[in-house]
Amino acid sequence: MTTPSAKRGGLPVIGCLLFLSLVFCSQSASPFEAVTSSPPVDGVAASLTVVSSVTASPADQGAFAVLIASIAHYREVFERGQAIIDHTQYTNGEEVRVAMEDPSSAAARFLNYRQNFNPELDMTFLDTFRQADKRFTAYNEPQAIRDWVDDMSFMHDDLVRWVHVAVDYQSSTKSQADLDDATATVRQDLVQAEADARAVHRVETP
Repeated sequence: MTTPSAKRGGLPVIGCLLFLSLVFCSQSASPFEAVTSSPPVDGVAASLTVVSSVTASPADQGAFAVLIASIAHYREVFERGQAIIDHTQYTNGEEVRVAMEDPSSAAARFLNYRQNFNPELDMTFLDTFRQADKRFTAYNEPQAIRDWVDDMSFMHDDLVRWVHVAVDYQSSTKSQADLDDATATVRQDLVQAEADARAVHRVETP
């Protein structure tokens, strides 16, 4: 995968070549008049327009908005699961299975949560990354957006781990300390992803 710094490295060379092409190919007595008064031709005009929009136009803040919305989505899913687990434990797995026959039990509600909210297979952050990333060019894509998708990947792995720890916690094969540790890790991941999103916002804001 090409890094953003490598992508940005090619911009000055392209700009110089375009400028030299305009200067030496112009028939005007002054090369600078050729650049300012004669309309660029063919692909040169398009290239100059792209460079101008990247360097002069205020960047779209939409990327920040969709990244933050994705974090809010995962935080809500996570908190819903936490509210169900709370501090409810059963003696063993058999007691959990019996409790599942009662729809109002924590065991049954957590199973319903896993089936309906599907935190273990929720990979929507990848769609969000693609939606945000397309707002940038190869020349102005911030590293923070790559950091965001990496940290959200870690968050998802830790969210899946939390679900499994929560299931074991209900059957008393994991302790409160195990559950607290898994919970804290997901929270830290979400905070880090939010910091990445804010870094993208700072890059975008002129």
